[in-house]
Amino acid sequence: MNCLPLKSIQKATLRLVPVGHSVKAGLPCEPKKSVYLGRFRYNRAGFLRAVSARRPRDAPCEVRRLSGMNRLREIRAGFEPAFWIANVTELFERLSYYGQSAVLAIFLHESLRLSAQQTGSLMGAFGFAVWFLPVLGGSLADRFGFRNSLLFAYLILTLGYFLMGSLASAWMAPLRDRLPLYWLVFAVLMVPALGPSLVKPTVAGTTARASSEVVRSIGYSIYYTLVNVGGMLGPIVAYFVRNSLGIENVFRVSAVFVFAMFWVTLLFYREPSRPDETPAARMMAPILWSVAIGSNLRCHCDPRALAPGAKRSRMKVRSGCCDWIEPQVVPSPRSRGEG
Repeated sequence: MNCLPLKSIQKATLRLVPVGHSVKAGLPCEPKKSVYLGRFRYNRAGFLRAVSARRPRDAPCEVRRLSGMNRLREIRAGFEPAFWIANVTELFERLSYYGQSAVLAIFLHESLRLSAQQTGSLMGAFGFAVWFLPVLGGSLADRFGFRNSLLFAYLILTLGYFLMGSLASAWMAPLRDRLPLYWLVFAVLMVPALGPSLVKPTVAGTTARASSEVVRSIGYSIYYTLVNVGGMLGPIVAYFVRNSLGIENVFRVSAVFVFAMFWVTLLFYREPSRPDETPAARMMAPILWSVAIGSNLRCHCDPRALAPGAKRSRMKVRSGCCDWIEPQVVPSPRSRGEG
């Protein structure tokens, strides 16, 4: 009888048999070289049983199948309160930002009587500042702490949105008369542009620190979902406020939202700590960072780096602060016999 020797995942579970032939269980056979291998069928049930029953040797000992309640319990235990506070404030901050952005160009062109060219340049400068400054805001958040950064950001946003809504008010008429309107508006727009530069890296850093490894991916999903929800609700709120209270009050409502988030942060937000960071490390990080800047980013604290036959090695800096220092001894040319 002509048949094909069978190779399977575990001991010939996958059985390839030429159509029209059969193989008895446990009957070894050697095919002839002239056998033509055309279409095949396989033992699908046995194959699936073997795959489900056998695992590689390096696989974990137990695969947990979490039910919905277990997963919910894991999510509740995997996030610190700071995670929820930071993301709720981010929701209202995005609502305020996208609400005022929906009417900003109309306000500049129709209420302040700026030309279309001036309006376009101001919108471009404002957008550039909002999306570029978080590069610098992240280092400031690491330096001063997440809680202080959020408090300062919400105060700046409150002041900025209030000034934006007051550009056409009577009490700002002396400034409008003495300063060019374009540059006055430009200066006012740069104030609220500083706020998102601190909020974004702070909330993202809180999401990373205040969530366990098991639920961290879910934490980022929650973060981006709330950002999108705020971006959706902002223009809707701006539409109703503009029709009922006037376009300048859209900025004032945004100021009220972020000012409320200032108080939420002040009362409920607590600084999350890194799992591998001790209080002493948090206190020494700014000092080491200052020393690193003053010494041209060179390490002077390791005795090996000050040895006669070694050059001072560069300090390795990560994520805006001195997290770890790994000095490397570099032999001098004299110790290598080069002169």
